[in-house]
Amino acid sequence: MVTKKLHILFLIVTLSLVTKCLDDFFIDPQDITEIVEIPKTPEIAYIEDNEDIINDCHPDFPNLSIGDHFLEEEGFDLKTYKSNHKIFVLGISDSICENCCKGEILLGQLNQLFKASKISYKNNPIPIVRVDINKSRNFSYSEGMSFRNVPKIFLFQKGKYFEYDGDFDVNLLLHFINRHLYPVVLLRTPRELNNFLNISMEWEENTPFYQDEYRSIGPYFSSLNKVTRVIGMEMDKYETDEFSRTALQLGFREDLRVARITTKQLKSAYHFLSNDLELNMERNSIVLVKKMRDKEYPVASVYDLNTQTTPIVTWINQESLEPLEELSPESYKIVNTIQKPMFLVFINREHERYKEQSLELYERLTYIAPNYPQFIFMFTEDTENYSKKRYLGITWKEEPAMALNHMQSVDTIVFPRRRPFTTKNIKQFIDDFVNGELDSTGTTLYFENQYLELMPNVIHLNRENFSTECFSKEYDTLLLLYDAYEDEQENTMACKFYEKAAKRFKALSIDSLKIFAYDIYEHSIPEEIGYTQDLPQLILFPASPYGNSGARYIQDIRTERLMKKVQESVHIPFELPPNYHLSNEEIARFEIGLPLEDL
Repeated sequence: MVTKKLHILFLIVTLSLVTKCLDDFFIDPQDITEIVEIPKTPEIAYIEDNEDIINDCHPDFPNLSIGDHFLEEEGFDLKTYKSNHKIFVLGISDSICENCCKGEILLGQLNQLFKASKISYKNNPIPIVRVDINKSRNFSYSEGMSFRNVPKIFLFQKGKYFEYDGDFDVNLLLHFINRHLYPVVLLRTPRELNNFLNISMEWEENTPFYQDEYRSIGPYFSSLNKVTRVIGMEMDKYETDEFSRTALQLGFREDLRVARITTKQLKSAYHFLSNDLELNMERNSIVLVKKMRDKEYPVASVYDLNTQTTPIVTWINQESLEPLEELSPESYKIVNTIQKPMFLVFINREHERYKEQSLELYERLTYIAPNYPQFIFMFTEDTENYSKKRYLGITWKEEPAMALNHMQSVDTIVFPRRRPFTTKNIKQFIDDFVNGELDSTGTTLYFENQYLELMPNVIHLNRENFSTECFSKEYDTLLLLYDAYEDEQENTMACKFYEKAAKRFKALSIDSLKIFAYDIYEHSIPEEIGYTQDLPQLILFPASPYGNSGARYIQDIRTERLMKKVQESVHIPFELPPNYHLSNEEIARFEIGLPLEDL
């Protein structure tokens, strides 16, 4: 007997508005067939904002104050705990971090909901486990985790950690947890299907996770540039499990929700998709529908499961993007998973000086982009993104400007500054890259860094050696990240204090610490660091075999406090003698009452 082919129908609707739908049910990845009706209960009051909150910290919730278990507590064994608890929330902080208490409000609100049984998993509260990386410095190594900063929240689910990288909002965090515990919505009626595809309001969840009632993320959801919907049809047990695993894999996407149609509703769903949306399709096809910026009605595309071989996960991510995609938090997450070379274009269609060229470039790329499916084309005209040009090697301020980022490496290639943005020139630029005829140059203008001579005891890194030199299991790394193009006075002060600290560490023969500096203007920002506007910046990377893991950010640049903070933060300990920040000459001057420079 011939095995029945997989009949899956995906419907992806990419919208600028949000969707609200009612009466949906969910598929539990641990128990696919379970459907539970949940009664409504009154709203719970939870931690309110307080006028005493400073730097996102609540006076009643100091750092590492929320949690059911702490890794550092006597008798607690994480390996045993993971074998006995398939689901828990992991909160990571650092007891010497000055502003890490900002995560306690979020965990406090979450804990209140768990304890009041308003949110649960299979009618059981979800525990919260805490880790202080200052006391458990090998934690990220032993768990195979990598994160750039703290506080950080993960969901542990059946042996895997899922990183939450959204805003510090309890309802957003609840959505993240819900998408991973119940990744697939079950649509049982035409009304539920219509509601799922309704583009006017937010989709209203009713999973067993929400014991009380659905907690809306309305204000945040309405700001999303994308809303993505996927529908699967006619699946056996194996196919349903595989579909659920695919949805779980895409759980990081806040714009995405996945659903499945019951067998009873297959006929009406097929009729709606093939007739109402006017699609020429087979039942074993994948249909993607998205609303595009410049079109009044949705645009559909079809994936034929009989002929196409692209993995479904990859196809969903790729088809969620437009040929010329606008840069947004949602689109950037998707782009990072695809890992194709990306053209990022900076335009300004409002500025009188740049308007004409920006409009022409936008139109030309809209025409060119579909001819190069091996690339991702993105544009931005958000003024907050303009400063990012330097990190791609674009050293001038006017628009439009364009650079190609390899994604698979740290290299970027800049479209020459004064070359006209004609269709011929753009195609030639792309074709030369495809044929390997372009040099990977970060900048097109020569720039003399005046700060190099201010730091002779500091090792200056570039894009080629940054990763190999900066991250090591053999030594701790201290990095000064600065922009030589910006504030000269602030840069000069930071470089002088940093050089003094480097000189003192060297004189004290502390060989377990390497001291580096990196100019993002000349070399563009390393992808291991990520975008930041807070410069100059001091970062301590503890010795680690896992690369950029557990970075600590040091606030005070003054030599004495800087050196002490480094001592407290390193993975490989060292001792500092009395007056560690002073040379023998300075100590002698101090003892006879001569003035010292401000240290």
